[in-house]
Amino acid sequence: MRVVIDTSIFIASFWEGRSRTVVELWKKGKITLCASEAILEEYFYIIPRFNMLKKEAGELLSLFKAGKNIKMVTPSKGLMVIKEDPADTKFLECAIEAKVEYIISADKHLRNLRKYEGVRIVSSGSFLKDKAFSK
Repeated sequence: MRVVIDTSIFIASFWEGRSRTVVELWKKGKITLCASEAILEEYFYIIPRFNMLKKEAGELLSLFKAGKNIKMVTPSKGLMVIKEDPADTKFLECAIEAKVEYIISADKHLRNLRKYEGVRIVSSGSFLKDKAFSK
């Protein structure tokens, strides 16, 4: 299953169990992370801020650099959907281009949409309740 994971989930995974479980599913190859250049730029900009606090930050950066279980896409259409935080639109653009089922996010601007063009926007907990990951 291909998904887009918002930066907030990677950050939460340093402390929070459900987000950590989502990240572990990606690391183990049970889900494929879909990303664009803009998303990777955000990951590489924000996650290093946590390097001194959590060794997991460095591990994530290494996995991103290696392309671990990542499907890269180049969004073909620009969207202007999230007026409160236009930078979050990159996650929608990627999700639509990659034809994913889920964007997993803790960001309220994204989550307030709930669904966009068939893509469900859910918390890590809601994603894990999906029957495919209930065991």
